[in-house]
Amino acid sequence: MSLGVMVLDGGLSSLSLKEALMLDQNFSLDNLLAWIADGEIDQLCMHRESISKLDHAQLALGVVGLMMRFEKWGDAQFLLEGISERDTGMNLKLTLARNLVCLREFRPEVYKRVMMNSGSTRFRMIAGPNGFPVVLDGINPENPLVLSSDADPVVGMESSFDKMKGAINSGDACALLGIGDGYSLTKIVKNPPDLFMTMEQAVHIIEPHPDLVRTVLMIHDFSGAEGPIQQKRFFWYVGKDWIDQMVDRMCIQKKLLFPSQRITLGFDAPALTVGLSEVRSRLAEVGEGYRQEIVSYYEGVGIDLLLDVYGESPSRKPRILIITSIFTTVLQYAARDVGQAFESLGWEVCISKENEFCERGGSF
Repeated sequence: MSLGVMVLDGGLSSLSLKEALMLDQNFSLDNLLAWIADGEIDQLCMHRESISKLDHAQLALGVVGLMMRFEKWGDAQFLLEGISERDTGMNLKLTLARNLVCLREFRPEVYKRVMMNSGSTRFRMIAGPNGFPVVLDGINPENPLVLSSDADPVVGMESSFDKMKGAINSGDACALLGIGDGYSLTKIVKNPPDLFMTMEQAVHIIEPHPDLVRTVLMIHDFSGAEGPIQQKRFFWYVGKDWIDQMVDRMCIQKKLLFPSQRITLGFDAPALTVGLSEVRSRLAEVGEGYRQEIVSYYEGVGIDLLLDVYGESPSRKPRILIITSIFTTVLQYAARDVGQAFESLGWEVCISKENEFCERGGSF
């Protein structure tokens, strides 16, 4: 049955259509059906408010399907939120739309990776015993296994979190080796450890399978300021090249500590553990490169350079490094004032401190 026939069979509220026409003089049912048939996604997005007034869930879902196909997640979210009585399938689509809107805005590189179609059919979602959605891992197609303990995500989440409490409450940087079915990550997000001052725990989410991440993004709403997409203490490494991604991130954000705590989820955990050791080795090589560079520089620093720099007409400004921390009540402000004093005297000043609450001394 075509979408047009389905819409006509279902009927439209004359009042809702009248309201839509009053709001949008260029909108009509004929135009809408033509836009859907021709895949005119820009027209559908432009007239989304009018479409939302039609009070016809099947019609809205048809439009939503096109919007999602063209990655118009914000418009799809708008229409889905306007459906007052949503079934499970609609809620899954709404959750996915919300997450992808947030992911594209705050983590565009991760968004691109998540949207890559690997063609894999290894993971699929089913309803668990209590009605909650769970994920099947078909690494062995003849005997697919549920990622949640006892096939019950609620029980599995509580059981897993009990095992994770030590790692979480320590406040040390933590690696999530696999995203699992997302229930454990949800628990971690909602239960941050109570740390000194404004310190936050860094959580590194490692998942080599983009298709599994997409599935999880249908189940859990990670969007919003309190979610792991937007929170800066969470770091996402998605795809087979996650090792390169993690090394690059820790070389850019040098005050991130290497994760000393590990939480294993899924059947790829052994391989991910080996990969994490490779990350450590590569960071050690980078650190050794920094050390050699420093040693080489100071081997060339002699009395003549010091006399020049500290003389009345130096060839360059003298330099000073001031080390402090944002986790202090007075020291960071005293360091700022000292730095300003040196700058007023013509010195080049570098103040080293954390940029984010999840940072510490660094891995180098």
